[in-house]
Amino acid sequence: MASSLTTRYSNKTYGCATVKRSERFKRLETIAKSKIERSDNHDNQQICTLQPKAIDSTNFSEYGQIASWQKDGEIFSEKDLQLKIRSDIPRLYIFRVENRGLSFNAITYHGNVTQCLMGLSVEPWYLAVSTATMSLREFPSTKDIEVFQIPSNVIVKLNVGVWHAGPFFEKSTHMDFLSLELSDTNIEDHNTHSYITEKISFHITPVQK
Repeated sequence: MASSLTTRYSNKTYGCATVKRSERFKRLETIAKSKIERSDNHDNQQICTLQPKAIDSTNFSEYGQIASWQKDGEIFSEKDLQLKIRSDIPRLYIFRVENRGLSFNAITYHGNVTQCLMGLSVEPWYLAVSTATMSLREFPSTKDIEVFQIPSNVIVKLNVGVWHAGPFFEKSTHMDFLSLELSDTNIEDHNTHSYITEKISFHITPVQK
């Protein structure tokens, strides 16, 4: 994927704007209460807004699979999550995320496992994703990132190498998530690109009902 950046695209769910430092701080603190990393050496910041889509098996197929409840006793089929786990120790655990707003400036991929995530609250949550490249040098450009809104009763499986940022949520002070990965995923397989040097941050803007 190209790493060159522009500020305008025809996609209505996407937009970037360059703002002065003072405007950036005011907007992020007021709207998102974000904890974005910032550099004092940057005079301008490009803020890219991402509007989430309601997730379904079709629009998420490029990035992985989703699954919800099924009747007890059903046999394994192609509708079940197709997991790929390297010959290592799987790790199934619950982690707690404090509310960090809806902004981010970094994105990550795991090259050895299909990570699964599920929110354990009634509140929907958001996940930013981009197609796998399996290379830190081929990180997503601003136009390559999509955001999905995920209900609480859905498991999301990310294909190996899919770039992702999140989970994010709006209302709760914290949320708990169930995760299936490997025992060393967060140590040996946490490949992250930061957009700080490009002076870029992203903000998720849910549709107001």
